[in-house]
Amino acid sequence: MNVCAIVVAAGKGTRMGVNINKVYLELKGYPVLLYALKLFQRSPLIKNIIIVAAEGQEAKAAEIVAKYGISKAGLIVKGGNSRYESVKNALAFVEEKTDFVAVHDGARPLLTEEDLVKVIYAAESADGAILAYPMQDSIKQSEDLSVKKSLERKELWGAMTPQVFAFTKLLRAYEAGNETATDDSQLVEEVGGKVLIVEGRKDNLKITTPLDLRLAELILESRGANK
Repeated sequence: MNVCAIVVAAGKGTRMGVNINKVYLELKGYPVLLYALKLFQRSPLIKNIIIVAAEGQEAKAAEIVAKYGISKAGLIVKGGNSRYESVKNALAFVEEKTDFVAVHDGARPLLTEEDLVKVIYAAESADGAILAYPMQDSIKQSEDLSVKKSLERKELWGAMTPQVFAFTKLLRAYEAGNETATDDSQLVEEVGGKVLIVEGRKDNLKITTPLDLRLAELILESRGANK
């Protein structure tokens, strides 16, 4: 199986309230981005890594790759104005012989090897598979801040990354061009693809706010590891 990991690291960190891309913030002494890169570097399932960096930050990503020996990261490509554009830019550089593409948020440093393996092998049984967690809170649909409808939470899942797809299917989904899609799974669904849900660890959180960064530190401490 030939799997390429696309690591999206082209965000701006607006909600973090800082002037630095959140993937370059320190988490237990290391850049947030490094955690996902190290995991993919170790995994025998991942053959190569493409990093999508924000324009002007390619050198910063390259510095991390060189400093920490991420030899699988042979390409760093420029991101676009949206996540859709960023992933589409990276897909143009995926080798034709690739079987599956795993798209992962560079701001999710807490992915485990167990969840990575589960979602990759699940993708073989369909057009793709995503990590997700079952919703536990009561979910409300609103209109003008008034509750319009209470949704049945047993049917609802919170999507995470990585999201893994057959390369040809994902490429076709991006060629269809729905730039408003919120994730890769939606794009594949819209071209008729079957996407499986794999229950993943809820602590595979995305660093979006300062609180998330602190929570990530505590989770790493509870796991007894720092990278």
